[in-house]
Amino acid sequence: YFCGSRPVLFRDDADIWNATRTMSFEVGQFVFLDGSGVGTVIYLPNGSEVPDDHVGVWFGTIDQNGRPIVCTIPIEYLQDGPEPTFQH
Repeated sequence: YFCGSRPVLFRDDADIWNATRTMSFEVGQFVFLDGSGVGTVIYLPNGSEVPDDHVGVWFGTIDQNGRPIVCTIPIEYLQDGPEPTFQH
């Protein structure tokens, strides 16, 4: 499926099972999704419109009104993202 304007590619079932068993996410964490690249976790399923076993991720895209497009992604498809590089 597509997240914003970027295609989302899925790993095989073994990778998904291993990721599900070890992954937990926090708001503000960088994550990686095959096909979409690096994004930031914006919403968790608790008390938001994000379905269970998903997180809301922003990949830096906005709509025609300038509003961020947040994609709900099943947690099993996400990997830990890279550490950021800081610039001043």
